[in-house]
Formats: sequence, structure tokens, C-alpha cells
Amino acid sequence: MEPTLVRDGGRLALKTDGDPAYGEPVFGWDLFACAVDLGIARDPSGLAIINSRCEPAIGDRGFYLKEPHLTVLRCERLPSMQYTDLATMVENVLNQPMLKDRTSLAIDAGGPGRAFSSMLDERGIDHMRIQLHGGNQHTRDIQDGLRFENVSKYLAVSNVNSDLFTGKLQIADLGPDKVRALKNELESVEVSVSPVGRHVVKQGDKTHHADALMALVFAHYLVTHKDFGVHYGQRRLAGMF
Repeated sequence: MEPTLVRDGGRLALKTDGDPAYGEPVFGWDLFACAVDLGIARDPSGLAIINSRCEPAIGDRGFYLKEPHLTVLRCERLPSMQYTDLATMVENVLNQPMLKDRTSLAIDAGGPGRAFSSMLDERGIDHMRIQLHGGNQHTRDIQDGLRFENVSKYLAVSNVNSDLFTGKLQIADLGPDKVRALKNELESVEVSVSPVGRHVVKQGDKTHHADALMALVFAHYLVTHKDFGVHYGQRRLAGMF
């Protein structure tokens, strides 16, 4: 009898009825990454959700994990609102039946993002804090007892563009208006090199700051993080933050 794929919460497993012939099992995942790009003052914010599905399989040498399949389920600009209202909206999104207990959150923690991060902490919402910079590498540090991901904006935006181009990152049926808006934001990206050799990435125009795209960039960084999903079912996913 061929093993069947079963899901327990966000964990995927092949049911083999304990047959030792298949060796030590490995577990896959069906999880979500949600991210928020914060608007400043009266500017709109952005929200993106990516589904990461990684299925276990059996080959000649036993169990292995297939390449994760990434799908953009939501990517949009949000109307301007107070950060307290935005925190409530994010909490409601994370509590939707499909996402509850299977979703990790990342936010833009630069500038006013510190205050927004504190609001999430007060609500008990775990999240990855991302600070973009103009360098060419990703680093991590601890500030006031909190962990921050210092992410190269150039690399993060380039990785999203590359995965969209190669098809590694698929876009679900978001509707023609949202797909067109995302395409316009992607096309608005301009990259130049500063006199000291740093990549300068600019996006958007006078009417927008590519809010949906930047939320997608944060979600993509989270979902492609080396630890995403790996320990699901063994310890709390948010523990990697």
C-alpha cells in the first residue's frame, strides 16, 4: 500500500503505518507568512501573505523533502489608518481559520515600526522585526533585548523579482486590479549605485511608495528564511525569531 499524505495542523506527513521499510520519516509543512509594510503618517500600508507548502516524499534512499512551493495569496495596499487599528486588523487576519496557528508574521521595524512592534508585543503576537538597509548582506542583532533582522533592501527586492521570474514564487488569482497594481509597483523599482558602492533602491512614485510590493518583500524574506518550517511540529515556529 502506497503511503498517503496527511496534514495535522500545519505539518505534512506520509502515513506509512509505521512500516520500517520506509526508514525514519521526515515532516513537511503547509504554512503561511504574513507581512506588513508600514505607511508613515497618512500614507497607506501594505499587506502580503505567502503560502509555503513543502511535501515529504519517498525516494530510493528513503524520506526527503521536496522543494517548497510558494504562492502569493494576498498582496495589496491598505487604506490609511491609525497603527492601533492596523494592529487590530493584523490580529484579525492572523486569527482567520485558514491562518490561525499556521502563520508567522514579519513587519517593517524601521522608524515608526518600533512603536508598532510594541503594540504587537502587548497583544502577544510574535513577529519578525525587519530593518532594511543599503548594504549587500543580511545580518542580525539584538537591540534592547529584541532581535532584529537587518536586511539588504537590494538583495531582498532582487530575490523577489528573481523568484517571480523563474516561477518559484507563484501569484494566485488576486484579481486583475491587484495583479496590475503589483506589476506597476514592480516596474517602478529603480536601482543605482552610490559613490561608495552601495546599491540604492527606489520604488513607487508621487502617488504611492510600492506598499504592496514592500510587504511582499518582507513576507518573501520570512518565508525563505533558512529556519522557516524546518522545526514545525517540534517546537514553536516563532521560536526562530
